[in-house]
Amino acid sequence: MKLTESSIKALQPKKQRYTRSDNGLAIEVTPAGTKTFCFWHKGSKHTIGRWPDYSTKEARAEHIKRLADLADAPTERFNKLTFRAFVEGPYKQRGAAQRKRGDITMERLRFVYMTKHPLIAELQLNKITPEHIDQLKIEMLNGPGFKSSLPEDHPHNYGFAPSTAKRELSDLKHVFNRAVSWGYLKRSPAADVKMPTVDGGATKLHLSRDEVERLEAALTKWKQTGPFKPINAAGRGYYGDLHPQWFYILVRLLMNTGLRRGEALNLTWGDIDLDWETERDGELVKQGQITVRGSTAKTGQTRSVSIKSTFIKEMLEWHHEAHSESSEFGSDETGEVFSPNPDEPLFPVKSIRKPWERLRQMAKLDKTFTPHLLRHHFASILVTKRKVAIPTVMEILGHRDVQTIMRYLSVREEDMVDAIELL
Repeated sequence: MKLTESSIKALQPKKQRYTRSDNGLAIEVTPAGTKTFCFWHKGSKHTIGRWPDYSTKEARAEHIKRLADLADAPTERFNKLTFRAFVEGPYKQRGAAQRKRGDITMERLRFVYMTKHPLIAELQLNKITPEHIDQLKIEMLNGPGFKSSLPEDHPHNYGFAPSTAKRELSDLKHVFNRAVSWGYLKRSPAADVKMPTVDGGATKLHLSRDEVERLEAALTKWKQTGPFKPINAAGRGYYGDLHPQWFYILVRLLMNTGLRRGEALNLTWGDIDLDWETERDGELVKQGQITVRGSTAKTGQTRSVSIKSTFIKEMLEWHHEAHSESSEFGSDETGEVFSPNPDEPLFPVKSIRKPWERLRQMAKLDKTFTPHLLRHHFASILVTKRKVAIPTVMEILGHRDVQTIMRYLSVREEDMVDAIELL
């Protein structure tokens, strides 16, 4: 409402106190009928004075003056706040809590900036300078001028790879950006810090033809013989003592859909429709469809991904093996797809590190062979071999930025050799 002398006079007291605001200036009315001018700044309430001791015109002028004072001089409470206190307090409650993997971000911030490199941990926020951030970067990379604050024999006294240092500095920038937006700082000390250069050419982004053949052979052997012995003496573990082929199906799914590992591991049977049909050349073709829920997707956006018709049979076989043959598909919509033990659907697979390492050894692949590599390979094959349009591939993978998909589309060495042979 528009705050004027007449509109304020017309406000009547209620059982609960209430406010009416106009361009940041507010009038608070108590049950006793007292009317007080006030305003909020960075989550804090500031009182100007009672009406009619302050007229509306006087209250507006005082409001503008107070805002200018607050902008020029952060409060003493803000000045005394250390980096550790800010991260564990306001940032944890209002910043990390809003991030998709905020708990992991908090763990990394504590380890990197409070344990491994505690240079700024106990410094007041407004005392941290760009020089401090540059020194942190040098320490992370263990580069020229490196002098760790940790003892030489400390287990954390080691440098990061450029890609890791870049990720950790990105988290640090996010912390300082939130401090600026919430009024704790005027400017971020990390704003002008140059990120480490990452050699993208040194990162493996696809599988060679020979590696694909070895992976296929290892998967075939895995399906025929099953994995190695269970983890513990009780015969229980991530590999599953009742239905060991869950990992085979998981890898096949990653290869055929390009799903992220977390998206695949969080699938329920209700997310998969193996009876889905699509029209092709005037005929209905059974293809199958997976719904990736926004709550499990990295981007937070729900999307649908088709399943190859040749893979549907294996999925059906797995469903009947993981459940009883008498159960109808989709009857247990909340059941986790990749739960090794069907009698314990509430305890799904959350880690595939050990079976993945076993598969890597069977296929004689190096340590750069990761689950995410299958996603890159899937995208590269769609574009370079199947000539699928990039916007379509972006939709399948759930990418919103064309620059992201372009990083996936690396050229294999044998493809470059074939291209030269065409000359």
